[in-house]
Amino acid sequence: MRDALDRFGEDDVMKCIRLTLADGYTHRMAGTAAFGEENYVWGINVGVAATAYLRELLQEREMARDS
Repeated sequence: MRDALDRFGEDDVMKCIRLTLADGYTHRMAGTAAFGEENYVWGINVGVAATAYLRELLQEREMARDS
């Protein structure tokens, strides 16, 4: 994620995350929209990281609620 921020900036990375998590784009489509056709692979990396982080947050919340 840090590499994407350094290369493309916060606005484009946030756009990619929003497109993936909120708007239902595939990681590749979000990457193309946020970073351009040649750099779609960055969308896959950012989307996977954002999805994994969201899952971790949800698991922590469920564990806190269950205890």
